[in-house]
Amino acid sequence: MLLHLGNSPTVVVSSMEIAKELVKTNDIVFASRPQMNTAHDLCYGGNDVAFSRYCEYWRQAKKICVVELLSLKRVKSFQFLRDEEVKILVEEISSSCKNGDSVNLGEMLLTLSFNIISGAVIGRKIKGKDGDKSFAKFARRAMELIGAFCMKDYFPSLGWMDVLTGLVAKLKETSQGLDTLIK
Repeated sequence: MLLHLGNSPTVVVSSMEIAKELVKTNDIVFASRPQMNTAHDLCYGGNDVAFSRYCEYWRQAKKICVVELLSLKRVKSFQFLRDEEVKILVEEISSSCKNGDSVNLGEMLLTLSFNIISGAVIGRKIKGKDGDKSFAKFARRAMELIGAFCMKDYFPSLGWMDVLTGLVAKLKETSQGLDTLIK
């Protein structure tokens, strides 16, 4: 079924047979994703593996990602990093329990994930002025914004409404915050 969500044509697949045909037979035709403005603003113009259009750049980026980060040998080489981060997490939870403090397990697990990913990708943890909380805050906000409704994606002539809703300001602030932490 073809739906038109504003200016975005959307194909809805409701049977397993058609889904298999799309994935196996016509995978190149459906490989590109629409350029979402939130991803464009947060991910350097959409130039990352998740949001880039299917092209030579994407094929090379995917190849680098698979070979350098996701091969069995590389994943095994990061075992010490995962062990270290889990040990730190358990110690933090244990310390909080001994002190009778509450813990935000969701934020702690998010921090654990990003510490492992940043350690694997850039070789160090990303910390802000207030430690892990700064990065967790911006990372969580980035994930929320990637999924936010952006008027410009569906009705380009109404993109000015994204300014009124504060989406454009949030995207700019989050992008700058993440850039500051990564540098």
